[in-house]
Amino acid sequence: MDLRIFLRAVWANGLAIGAGVLICAGLVYAVSTTLRRSYVAEARLVVEAGLGLTGSSTDAVLAAPLVGQTYALMATTRPVLLDVIARAGLALDPVALQQRIVVAASLNTPFMTITMTDADPAVAAAGANAMAEALIEVATTRSVVGAPPTQLLKSVEPATPPTDYSGPRPLLNTLLSASAFLVALLMLLATVVYLRESRTETAGARGGGRPVSAGKVKTA
Repeated sequence: MDLRIFLRAVWANGLAIGAGVLICAGLVYAVSTTLRRSYVAEARLVVEAGLGLTGSSTDAVLAAPLVGQTYALMATTRPVLLDVIARAGLALDPVALQQRIVVAASLNTPFMTITMTDADPAVAAAGANAMAEALIEVATTRSVVGAPPTQLLKSVEPATPPTDYSGPRPLLNTLLSASAFLVALLMLLATVVYLRESRTETAGARGGGRPVSAGKVKTA
């Protein structure tokens, strides 16, 4: 495709392209401003022992990420989710809570991160802290009857109500949507120009292959 032909097509359709982008941007901005704001609270835990190995031995340190992965998976189970709902007094069912709370464990460090998203920053913090408490309780074991319990998990940073919302971002959403719509329009226009050129070249090739009659020659 000839770039000059494409640029001429963009110039010829510039008004329509600009109007389409402005309409798209206006719609996205209007919708974004009507959406409820969401807040994300974060709590952090540390794995203090690995697979029942206490102390600071090398085996315990190496096993800590695996233990974190185990309890991150346990956080998605129904009993733990119900415990979190009861602790924080959330008006959610386990399925809805699982969609709003995420427990992630690092593969390289003994840390776990709990994030909770909600329209109320206080509820988001309460949910994250309740999950931290529930996991710490589940991870507390007793090796010998009467011996002090061993905590595999420990809170290092409780969640606090966030002061800034995480979304939606009307201006960012508008910019990204308008840019994507502009790229889509340019790709569509490029396709149309390419197909038009292809048809023109095909028609020209067919016309050039036709025999040309010499016509009659008059004699005196």
